Amino acid sequence: MNRTGQTATDVYGPTDNLVYTYTGNQLNNVNDATGTAYQNNGFSDNGSTTTNEYLYDQNGNLTKDLNKQIDNIMYSPQNLPQRIDMITSGQPRILYVYDATGRKLRKKTLLNQADVTTTDYDGSFVYVGGALSYIITPEGRALPDGSTYKYEYHLKDHLGNTRVVFDQNGTVLQDNSYYPFGMSIDGLNYTNTAQSAPNKYLYNGKEMQDDFNLDWMDYGARMYDAVLGRWHSVDPLAEFNRKWSPYNYAVNNPIRYIDPDGMQWADPKKDQKIADRLQSEITDRLTTEKENLNTANNKVSQLEKKIAEKGSTNELENKLSNAKAELSSISTTISDLNESSCILTEMGSKDVSQVFDFNEITSETGGTEVIKGVITMDVVSDANAIHETKHGFQIYDKSISHDKLEREVPAYQSQFSFNPQSVKNNVPSAWGLISNRSDINTNWVMGIHDSEYNFIYLPSWTIKGVQHLFETMKGKKP
Repeated sequence: MNRTGQTATDVYGPTDNLVYTYTGNQLNNVNDATGTAYQNNGFSDNGSTTTNEYLYDQNGNLTKDLNKQIDNIMYSPQNLPQRIDMITSGQPRILYVYDATGRKLRKKTLLNQADVTTTDYDGSFVYVGGALSYIITPEGRALPDGSTYKYEYHLKDHLGNTRVVFDQNGTVLQDNSYYPFGMSIDGLNYTNTAQSAPNKYLYNGKEMQDDFNLDWMDYGARMYDAVLGRWHSVDPLAEFNRKWSPYNYAVNNPIRYIDPDGMQWADPKKDQKIADRLQSEITDRLTTEKENLNTANNKVSQLEKKIAEKGSTNELENKLSNAKAELSSISTTISDLNESSCILTEMGSKDVSQVFDFNEITSETGGTEVIKGVITMDVVSDANAIHETKHGFQIYDKSISHDKLEREVPAYQSQFSFNPQSVKNNVPSAWGLISNRSDINTNWVMGIHDSEYNFIYLPSWTIKGVQHLFETMKGKKP
């Protein structure tokens, strides 16, 4: 792995040139190039260049990491690290306590066998040294400030990475940038010195374990090393992903995917196979649409240049307006496809406690419902699967509208972006067929019917009643 970054103040250049050596899927050693620019930035060998720098127990858990100067790691029955002993001065030690489900309850650090810091985790409430340090909120954190609270807000990117932290006054407290596998980029990060307790929920929104330069990310079921781009424990559901190393992160594609610690499908083998197929089709669509986006961008640029050189005419302005509309449409399609991909990824994440299930059926229509706590998506085609995953995620994140027509609009829009023909030609509506994503609205959804002209979303309506409605509204567009 090669990285470039800041090597000194206002000086930039190569910082990592890592060579990985394996036995099977397990690391034997990692060596960086010599020289201070390499050894003082990013990954460091810390003087270790032996053949076996990484050792593992019989469960495949890392027990020694000489590059991080870790002498020994002891694990719980859930394969979670309970005790980490370092070989640096003062004999640093980190202790973790979990409940029976593997949820972290406490972290304690020691130096020279004396307590340094004790952090307790009680749901969203985090205590340091017995005092409330902060409360995790959907938008960021709330920090005690005398008899009241100071509120932090976290801006995140499409992977859930915390990029900017600001307070209720709009003051920027942190600005974070990351390399593809999650390591922070020195020189591009900012922390306000007035911030009493800097936010450590960074890459993928996971808590950085920076005690004694450990620099692991806690994903709940496993610890992740962003410097190496690898997990240090085996994927709990590795048997369902045999073509990938059980230590790989995000199938080696961290720009697009997150990979918290395993899969959380009801039937991992069957459901992941469907999800992988959908992801592959999304990738193909994105490739096509990104090519279309470049073409559309060039078209707009050429028209703007022509107008600047020769002056404006109605014909040119109309062409420019149409070109910009096409550009906007393509951008929206790409956004929909990326969102569908992220939904599939998050549904399969063991970091998400909700269980999801695909059920492929033979029928005219699919459907999504919660059965014994499992969000079950009955799907009749791949395009319909994209539609139903939208509903499944709406149920999961509680964004589903109480209005059955309104909830269908974004689902059909996602389906249209995935496969336009599946909506254009295969979804009959009393309003007629549609040609663009923008045609999808509640009126169009209201008119959707099956082959016997039963209205799917308004089953109590009669044909005569609908005919009367459309006669009244004759000539109007949905």
